[in-house]
Amino acid sequence: MSKWLQAGDYAETSKRFLALLLEEFFRKFVKQVTGQEKSLYGVLENMARKGKETNASRSKSRKLKVTTTFNGTRVNPETGGSITNLFADNFTPEAFTYGVLEGMALELYQMYQIIRTGTYIQVTRMIGSGNGLRKNPVLCEIIEEIFGIKLILAEYDEEAATGAAISSTLLKSIERAK
Repeated sequence: MSKWLQAGDYAETSKRFLALLLEEFFRKFVKQVTGQEKSLYGVLENMARKGKETNASRSKSRKLKVTTTFNGTRVNPETGGSITNLFADNFTPEAFTYGVLEGMALELYQMYQIIRTGTYIQVTRMIGSGNGLRKNPVLCEIIEEIFGIKLILAEYDEEAATGAAISSTLLKSIERAK
């Protein structure tokens, strides 16, 4: 059995949705205040980093917790997301941004735990792909901490396009062999 964990399209789509949701949340606020609409991904990365650093010094009971099932789950589509452990000292955009990233990573870890329970596979290496990870070092760090394993990013950018090209080549080879 494989000892590699590869998060598939569902995980990537979920990460992309949450990143867009988070960025849109802050972008709408900035537009209301300034009248300008611009991408905030760089700002969110800085806020996530600061949120991570601040969170490290908090006790577990004082850490903001974000459950990121904003569109439900496959098993229970009616389950919503939540924010708990909200206190005056962690009611910050930085803690919220970090909390969303940590919630995403915890959701992936919970999926892994279900797979592990059913298959008894113990992962020794983890491969990630997609811009949700490639462009978000804080998310990569959080995933490594939660899983306790080094995360290796795929060698090539635009993994979906690379995979489609490889699949197309294989299909042509199979058709020629007929």
